[in-house]
Amino acid sequence: MAAFTTEHAGRLRFVRDAGFAGPDGRQVYYTVAGIGPDLRERNSLWLHDLDQPQARPVAEDVTGPAPSPDGSVLAVLADVAGRNQIVLVPAGGGPARPLTTLAQGVTGQPEWSPDGRSIAFTAGPEPRDPALPYWVDRVTYRAEGLGYLDDVVTDLYLADVETGAVRRLTQDRCMNGEPRWSPDGRSLAYLVSYHPDREWAWLPELHVLELDSGHSRPLVENSWGGVFAAEWRPDGEQLVFAGAPAGDRLISHQQEVDVWTVGAGGGAPRCRTAGVLAGLGRPVLTSDLPTSGELQAPRIRVHQGDAYVGGQEGGQAAVYRVALDGPEAVDRVVARDGGSTFLADFHPDRGVLYQVTSFLDPPDLMLGQRRLTALNDEVLADVDRPGLHTLKVTAPDGVVTEAWALTPGGEGPWPAVLCVHGGPYAGATGSIYTIDNQLLAGAGFAVLAGNFRGSLGYGREFSERMLGDWGRKGSLDHHALLDEAIAAGLADPERLGVFGLSHGGFATCWLTATSDRFRAAVAENPATSFTTWFGTMDTAWWFAGEFGGTPGEVPEVYRDRSPLTYAANCRTPLLLIVGELDMCCHPIESEQFYRVLKAGGVPARMLRLPGSSHGGTHNGPVPARLAQNQALLDWFGRYLG
Repeated sequence: MAAFTTEHAGRLRFVRDAGFAGPDGRQVYYTVAGIGPDLRERNSLWLHDLDQPQARPVAEDVTGPAPSPDGSVLAVLADVAGRNQIVLVPAGGGPARPLTTLAQGVTGQPEWSPDGRSIAFTAGPEPRDPALPYWVDRVTYRAEGLGYLDDVVTDLYLADVETGAVRRLTQDRCMNGEPRWSPDGRSLAYLVSYHPDREWAWLPELHVLELDSGHSRPLVENSWGGVFAAEWRPDGEQLVFAGAPAGDRLISHQQEVDVWTVGAGGGAPRCRTAGVLAGLGRPVLTSDLPTSGELQAPRIRVHQGDAYVGGQEGGQAAVYRVALDGPEAVDRVVARDGGSTFLADFHPDRGVLYQVTSFLDPPDLMLGQRRLTALNDEVLADVDRPGLHTLKVTAPDGVVTEAWALTPGGEGPWPAVLCVHGGPYAGATGSIYTIDNQLLAGAGFAVLAGNFRGSLGYGREFSERMLGDWGRKGSLDHHALLDEAIAAGLADPERLGVFGLSHGGFATCWLTATSDRFRAAVAENPATSFTTWFGTMDTAWWFAGEFGGTPGEVPEVYRDRSPLTYAANCRTPLLLIVGELDMCCHPIESEQFYRVLKAGGVPARMLRLPGSSHGGTHNGPVPARLAQNQALLDWFGRYLG
């Protein structure tokens, strides 16, 4: 058997955009994402007739498939003269027909009307000349993964399927998206975010637009909280949504997502999952899969009096059924021992369509007990699987956390690398395939990953244990995990490393600046100074709630909580991986830490990734992803051996 290498990683393929096609649910559609020989992400569309043993390819280089109500046509996004346009692809074969020709192109997945005559979609503004000066007047004027908002905010449009005529529905400088048709086809529910005159607080509103009059009204406003996904009930009298009430801290809507109903005419939302400690509606397990965003996107499917949603408890994601009327009732309907399941779609006659993955297995698409895809069986046929160990970790202050270790073959202890997840509140380690961890285990390292205090999936009280002092409080759990792994014979205490992205990068910088037990470290897009982060981050409103004020009001708190304050103490060889388009943790966060290390004679390097944003090494340009994989292995191989 062979070790898992970057060659294997580059050949992996993943499902995205899966669902049922047609009223009888006889066909399943999905796209397959993989790296092409030109080092570009390629997506192919497949249809699987469930009466047949195998799927068949339908189209290449398309995204966002949406089947017509009768299943005869799929609307997809495809490149037409350099812009994404809606193209209609017959399910049974035949020539594709371009539907739109907008100068700015189309964004987001098309949404068919119930009668199949119209398609709702979103599109941004016409492109500006980047060489010319431009004005900025928004409160939040740029955002991670998007860029400057005036260039990318989207409006709703309607296309006539027969004639191709396009009608614009909104024009308010907001980000309008995720349109959903009412059952009678007379209204569209949609999400609204990035108001130009408000600080963006990660809380989209739910609006309803009446097509005849063009009148739009808010159904769930920002003052109540945020809506992350919504669907109509079959009678059109209510909508079901995954959302969270507003609060003065980020934690309130990162940890308390639940399933709610609200009347189509308005009124107070009613929570249907209040008894679930971790909440339901938005599973988030940290992974570097290029499709992890789609895999874990908030998704709701409504059938009669029930809603089917994804959820997460601890380190496991599963699919749940939620009763929408009467006493609260929540049932786990699709789960996998030792793994996680993620909702793709639901059909009353076919059941739940979902993806399943684990620490050791990349995702595949399943329907009930039937496995519909086996995308990576051939790639991994000759690859050794790491060992998997579950650890119970107790910190010095008594906090107990879950953790896991992947180990290579042979006998331990091994050189070990601590992997710290991002967030901290919107992330968690768990049963999901992670390429970095597979590569490190394949290279002979034990990989340690835990759900330190603050992690998603354990309820609000657990998350609040990290409030206001991420470095010191998180370190209690990080060091305790290392101690537990050493005691268990998994980790060599003389050869320890640490790495992570975002908050994981922050923790890496903090740990190496406050401890001498690490022999190597890799910090990817870290935050290192809360003071500069407050000024450069795309959304920093929540800092004041965490720290008791702004940098001008409590400068000593911002300084005390920042890894940069202690950077001169670091003696650990440290690699910084920097996405040059990162608008969440600006490159200056890495650059200033790097400067201090260099001034102190510490072995340090920066890997700069042009065209890559905050999560670009997961879902950005393929060269950036491959470069990060190799750099991670080389750095730990050099210093941990």
